[in-house]
Amino acid sequence: LALSETDFESVSHERMRAMIEGADPETTGKLGGKLKKAAVAIEEIGTELKTRSTVVAWEGEGGEAFREAATVLAEVKAAMPPPSSASHAEAARLMTKLAGSYRWSSMNMTAAERPKFPP
Repeated sequence: LALSETDFESVSHERMRAMIEGADPETTGKLGGKLKKAAVAIEEIGTELKTRSTVVAWEGEGGEAFREAATVLAEVKAAMPPPSSASHAEAARLMTKLAGSYRWSSMNMTAAERPKFPP
């Protein structure tokens, strides 16, 4: 089930809830910090191997896009109503919001300039 291409109106409420049940917004948000630390470690290794090394810290649009996706995931998970026919439309709206955030984040992370390392 591709999240960014799903018609959530046709997905059962239970299935939508299951899609985000195991998601941990706090852990997802912390991944950005881990990636930033990894960038520092890569820079240190590169400096040891070469006299010049360039590492682009994960900042700018790509980093912001990742953090935004984690924030929206937290909002959707907190607002997801329990299954009932009356709350299905709200659940579908929330999942569509999350899918849009993932789509936006993916586009921005893909568009971010990749680090360039000297030969």
